[in-house]
Amino acid sequence: MRLAAIDLGSNAARLLVVKVLAHEGANPDWKAIEYIRVPVRLGDDVFLTGKVGALRRQQLLETMKGFGYLLKAYEVDHCLAFATSALREANNGSEIIEAIHRDAGIAMELISGSKEAELIYKAHRSLAGPEDQLVLMDVGGGSTEISLIQGQRSILSKSFALGAVRLLDQTDREHDWKAFKDFVKGELLPFKPSAFWGSGGNINKVFDLLRPGKGEPCSYKQLDKLYEQLLPMSPAQRAEHYGLNEDRADVIVPALRLFLWVMKQADFGKLHNSKLGLKEGMIVQLLENYWQGEFSPRAGWGPGPLSDTTHLSTAE
Repeated sequence: MRLAAIDLGSNAARLLVVKVLAHEGANPDWKAIEYIRVPVRLGDDVFLTGKVGALRRQQLLETMKGFGYLLKAYEVDHCLAFATSALREANNGSEIIEAIHRDAGIAMELISGSKEAELIYKAHRSLAGPEDQLVLMDVGGGSTEISLIQGQRSILSKSFALGAVRLLDQTDREHDWKAFKDFVKGELLPFKPSAFWGSGGNINKVFDLLRPGKGEPCSYKQLDKLYEQLLPMSPAQRAEHYGLNEDRADVIVPALRLFLWVMKQADFGKLHNSKLGLKEGMIVQLLENYWQGEFSPRAGWGPGPLSDTTHLSTAE
């Protein structure tokens, strides 16, 4: 069986196609067979003007058509397609969703920040042991999701309208910063969490640049030093010096700013990186839906209902 996840974020559109691997007497896991990222930065339009402009709308539709062809080429049995922060706020978000369905045959669904946080948690809930309490933070283009995980349960979870594109465009709002800071200081820290995990494209790239050993964390000192090196550079200089793509060279700095702030407040000396994110949580959700008999292979590409009952491991 083949499954796919389409994550339409504020900075990029992502398609992940996986093959499900069955194991006798155990839950299935999966192996990625295709991953494509297209830098359709919807956030630049939406956070500044309130809607997706004509040029990005066309780029997005062409991207979704390409994804649709790949779903057919890979004979995907079932796909979830979710849009997050930018389209949540776009005045023409519903119209864009309809156009994607009409032109690309993909049933895209707008999801809330809380559902986004739930799915990110699903991808990570095997990280904590029974007695562990860890903080998980995903910094996207338009929003940041942060959760406290104890064992395999999410104790606290919240989404904030603070993302790397939003900070870059200076469209972040004071009340969102206040809510974020109040949550971290007033709700997370009293639990005295023992570890800090990050997810998302920006922190993945940070770890690529710093190159800790496989599975090893990066220290606050390492992250802060990189931040201070990147900060005075222009995006073009960062791209040339560090080999970054243009759409990563600008947003990596505000993303690092968010991670470093939490680390300083919580006195976290290290940051771990899972290499997982929303798209992997969507695959776990599809496996749960299948495990519960909610769809069968070749059932179509529409989104299925959410549940939270079965933990399934993932393959490298």
